[in-house]
Amino acid sequence: MPAYKPSLLYFRPSLITLLDKILETPLTIVEAPMGYGKTTAVREYAKSNGAFTLWKTLGSDSADEFWQGFTHAIAQINPDDAQKLAKLGFSGTLQFSDEALAILENITFPAKTLLVFDDYHLLLSAEVDRFVELLVKAEIANLHIVIISRVNFGDQSTELVIKGYCTLINKRCFELSLTETVEYFKKCGVRLNQQEAGQVHAYTEGWISALYLCLLSYLQDRRIERQESLHDLIGNVIYENFPPEIKEFLLTLCIFDTFSLEQVKMICPRDKAESVLRNLTKRNAFIALDPSTQTYRIHNIFNSYLRELFAKKSLPEQQAVWQRAGLWYMQTREYLRAMDCFQRANDPDSLLNALEQEKGLQLTGESLKKLITFFRDCPPDLKKAHPRACLIYAMNLFSYNEVVLFSEECQQLAELIETIQPESGMTQAQLAGELELLFSFTEFNNIAAMSLHQRKACELLNSPSEFFDRSAPWTFEGPSVLYLFHRESGKLEQELRDLTDCLPYYRQITLNHGAGGEYAMQAEQAYYCGDFEQAEIFSHTALYAAQSANQPALAICALFVLLRLALAQGNAGALTDYLQQIRAKAKQAGIPAYYRMLGLCEGHLYNSLHQLKKVPAWITDGDLTKSQLPFPTHAYFNMIYGKTLLAGGEVHKLLGISTHFKELASAFPNLLAEIYTCIYEAAAHHKLGHPRQAQVALKQALDIAAPDRLLMPFVENSADIGPIFASFNREAKAGWFINRIKALSQIVTANIESVQKTLTGAEAVTAAMTAREREIAELAVSGLSNALIGKQLYVSEVTIKKAMQSIYTKLGISNRISLAKALLNSKSY
Repeated sequence: MPAYKPSLLYFRPSLITLLDKILETPLTIVEAPMGYGKTTAVREYAKSNGAFTLWKTLGSDSADEFWQGFTHAIAQINPDDAQKLAKLGFSGTLQFSDEALAILENITFPAKTLLVFDDYHLLLSAEVDRFVELLVKAEIANLHIVIISRVNFGDQSTELVIKGYCTLINKRCFELSLTETVEYFKKCGVRLNQQEAGQVHAYTEGWISALYLCLLSYLQDRRIERQESLHDLIGNVIYENFPPEIKEFLLTLCIFDTFSLEQVKMICPRDKAESVLRNLTKRNAFIALDPSTQTYRIHNIFNSYLRELFAKKSLPEQQAVWQRAGLWYMQTREYLRAMDCFQRANDPDSLLNALEQEKGLQLTGESLKKLITFFRDCPPDLKKAHPRACLIYAMNLFSYNEVVLFSEECQQLAELIETIQPESGMTQAQLAGELELLFSFTEFNNIAAMSLHQRKACELLNSPSEFFDRSAPWTFEGPSVLYLFHRESGKLEQELRDLTDCLPYYRQITLNHGAGGEYAMQAEQAYYCGDFEQAEIFSHTALYAAQSANQPALAICALFVLLRLALAQGNAGALTDYLQQIRAKAKQAGIPAYYRMLGLCEGHLYNSLHQLKKVPAWITDGDLTKSQLPFPTHAYFNMIYGKTLLAGGEVHKLLGISTHFKELASAFPNLLAEIYTCIYEAAAHHKLGHPRQAQVALKQALDIAAPDRLLMPFVENSADIGPIFASFNREAKAGWFINRIKALSQIVTANIESVQKTLTGAEAVTAAMTAREREIAELAVSGLSNALIGKQLYVSEVTIKKAMQSIYTKLGISNRISLAKALLNSKSY
């Protein structure tokens, strides 16, 4: 009697050849529909080759979840660098990619490291695709990425294959021929006759999962039967053969992508849970244990079938399973997952408990959308029992610019104060104090009105606020305090006094959040008024105060004033030093908000130096929604974007959207943004030969700026608006102000030109490189891998890698993105 081996794994010889290339290229893409054995093939390859495997199965279309899984994988090699990556968050911008790659390239990966992303098709994120492409092109030593997907990867897979970065394994590579089908059955102990073989192959078309199920069916009934669907085949051959308790066991676990033994014991509380799981794993090829993580996984095709059955269970039965899953995630401190489970379980009380434990630290824009839906229908009595959760929710509404919902939530919280329940763990005074702090943001950017709420908060709270996020930039990611708080023409001095008076109260309840803010605003006032000496003094005062209280946002504000002073005074060396310090502050802070601050600083600088190619792409795109900036900084973004349009000659577009710029600037209002927009309008009209409109726009800017002596916006743009001043009457209302602008413009313009000459020598960036290194660098940024560069230059890949390291060292960079920027900049000079 033959020995049947239905669980034997069979791989086509041609597939094995392709799998052997996984450790030869930076990327392998495995594309095929469900049930083709993609995951099994990669797992067996990794196991047989002794690869150090980091396996992440994606569960949703969330880029944030992808990044969380990615950083968790890196943590198994270097926890410290993984934490840095986690702090970056995933933004998909070039700045983000640059910083992430710089961290990754400093990690020493073990030999034969495989980073596998399974079920990648669920993601569908062009931004993640681009990041993966950049990571692949960086060719990090020992790191090999495998993407397992049901659909095509990105738009560049063909190019990646052609340039030697990628091995592509598609559906055809998995389909068994008629001969291979016969061989597969034979190895499993079944000899098919010619008719049976033809019948099986015609039915399955070489699909390994269907072949496996046909094999089981044949062993059971000794005949080949055609099923209406694969799920019918799974049901008849596998699922229906299990006893009821095993069916229930599987239907409970199918909601998870992976699960541990401890998880099983909690989710499926029965004495024999462990033995049941081990027997299922041993006897059934559809459940497997990953020895490296000690987690189990139900095969995709089987799990898909189980989830269809789970969805047909009664609602109370489904909710009971989700409830136990939520409790598991609470135990493992995965609060966002717990919240999702409790929402599915219709357990709002447990969801709010999870939110209180999470404290808003892990919330993303995606998870906030779910909370908005939840709180919209949350009963008042439940909110009374969970004031902490309501405060956390409200604070995140403001952080994500949900202004209307934020105001409504604050009002509802105010109504809860009198009815707060003792078991909530908060006193009326505590809730009232926290609420006063929240209410202060409803008065943004009226300093005096904000201060009234913050002083009340100080009186009510015996300790600092429990819910305020002190890691967020105090300036809402903008590099200017004066921009935020200057709201009334002729009142700048009073606004400064108000800020100086109110900040001590605010800092008292936020543990020094905003330290140095008043000095940064004084430094900016002095700069904009042309008092460069006082501007420098106050900048250093602000910098010291901010650094002493660990306030990187305000340190960047102070450094940004010093950078602009260096530019206006023609000091190229100081300018470069301050720019590096700003970059270092952003990197040290390690979260996306500070990289966006950096981008705004760089945008202003490179516009001033007429180096438009260096302005961050997310600014030149002009898409505020993609910028991810908080609403209070939108008008500042337009200040930089408007200058980019003007410098790039897109004057029609500038005039077409300048009304929108002004509407955003008037929201709080932000007068500085309105001044710059009027200046840009004047310059655009002048370029188009509209003298009357140019005069009107420039006069609007002068009327707003002159009462506070803010002359630098005009000086910075003197090349574009200088001729318009000549058309003004000598008796013009702001004649004294215009004269000061003209006098200072001559000096500053000459100084900026001096800086440009110093920084833009044609060979300044790449002078240290040899001719051979320059050749290699050009090939590298063209997209060729090290291996292909070596073949083209007739040298070994090792030689190319050494040359690339030498290039990186000479240029003070760490990846190909920075190299491309350096070469581009050197050409633009």
